[in-house]
Amino acid sequence: MPREPVGYLLGAGVRPVPLFPGDVLTLGRDPQNSVFLDDALSSRRHAALECAADGQVSLKDLGSRNGTHLNEEFLINRQAPVQSGDMFRIGGKVLSFISHDASVEPRQAGARSLQQIAGMATIASNLFVKGGQVVEQKELGETIRLRETHPQPPDQPLPGPALSGNLSDQSLPQIVQFMHTSSMTGELKVSGARFNGVIAFDKGQLCHAEAGEFQGEFAVYACAMEHQGSFQFFRLEALPPRERNVKAPTAHVIFECCRRMDEAGRGETGGSEPSV
Repeated sequence: MPREPVGYLLGAGVRPVPLFPGDVLTLGRDPQNSVFLDDALSSRRHAALECAADGQVSLKDLGSRNGTHLNEEFLINRQAPVQSGDMFRIGGKVLSFISHDASVEPRQAGARSLQQIAGMATIASNLFVKGGQVVEQKELGETIRLRETHPQPPDQPLPGPALSGNLSDQSLPQIVQFMHTSSMTGELKVSGARFNGVIAFDKGQLCHAEAGEFQGEFAVYACAMEHQGSFQFFRLEALPPRERNVKAPTAHVIFECCRRMDEAGRGETGGSEPSV
C-alpha cells in the first residue's frame, strides 16, 4: 500500500511533487537536484524543502547567490518552518506548498508577499500578473498579454481575462492556489481535451464548479486531469447566482487534485471516480 504524502510542492512543473516524511527535496539549476528549476536567477543548489519524520516541513536556503524568500521572510543560509499555503520564491520562480491537513487554510500572507518580495507574481515561466495591470513579457519571441480589469456596468461586455495561459505550462492546483491566497472573486474557465469547465471563486473560496457531467469538487478534479488546453480567469465584482455545489474546504480540494494527479502519473487508480 503506497505511503500517504504529507503535502505537495506546487509550481515546479505541471505535476505536483509529493513530499513524504523523511524526504529532502533539493531545488536549483543543477539537473541533479530533486526539483530542477530552469531559471537563470536560481543557484545550482539553491534551497531544500525538508520533511521531518513527524511530518513537520521546513525550507532551507543552501547558501544561494540571491537568497530564498518565504512569504515576507528572507532566508540566507538558514532554515524556517513551512505551513500549508505558504509561498516562496527561488530566483524568478514562485512556488507553494499545500499540506494534507485540510483544516489549515492558506495564509493571506502568501498573496501579499508575492507583490512585496518579487514585485510581480509569477504564475508560470512566461506568464505574469502585476497589480491587475497590463503586463507584456517577451520570452522566446512570444508576447504574453494580461489585461487590466476594472468594475464594469452590467450592460457592458465582460472584460478580457485577468489571467490566461496553457494547461501544459501550469497545473490547475497551482492556479486554484493562487486564486485562493489572493482572495479573488471570479470565474476560471478551463478548455481541455475532454472537458470545458467553469470554476467559480467567492473571495478566494471555491463555491461552484461544473465540467461535462461532473459537478462540484468532482468537476474541479476532472479539470485538474487536463494537461492540454487553456485556461482564462475573469475577475468579477459579484458572481452570477448559482447553487453552491462545492462543499469541501478549498485547501482539501487543492490537495485532492494533487493526490489524483500524482496517482495518475504513477499509473494508479482508486476512488469512486476512476475517470477523474
